[in-house]
Amino acid sequence: LGRPEFVADRLEGCEPADLASLLRAKARKGSTTGGSVITALGICPASGSGSGAPSRAWLFYLEDCVKDAAPAVIAEVARSGPVYMLTGDSHANAMDVAARIGTAQFEAVHSDLRPEEKLAKVREFDGALKEEAGRDSW
Repeated sequence: LGRPEFVADRLEGCEPADLASLLRAKARKGSTTGGSVITALGICPASGSGSGAPSRAWLFYLEDCVKDAAPAVIAEVARSGPVYMLTGDSHANAMDVAARIGTAQFEAVHSDLRPEEKLAKVREFDGALKEEAGRDSW
């Protein structure tokens, strides 16, 4: 189980002989849709198992959907101050979602972040807001 290229590499040499190539081709074709994740599962019977069973591979396409109300909700929040997107998704997926919501609503889009990086960003923004609030209260 893993990314299609990872699974295809492990299916090399399994029967049918073109299974790895077919898996790569199907994954490339499906990777053109924004906001999607493609993962694969492959099974290659152990050699000498006597089963004669062919190898098998499956592709799973998972796609995030932006709720219909999201653009209006984010626009409302943005009227009160800057909105930042912090996500672990790829930059391409993050930008696709931002475009669906309205990129003008976001001060910035930060992608490919690990959980600890998201926390660091939140702390950074929190510190900046506290500093700004302190200056404005004089």
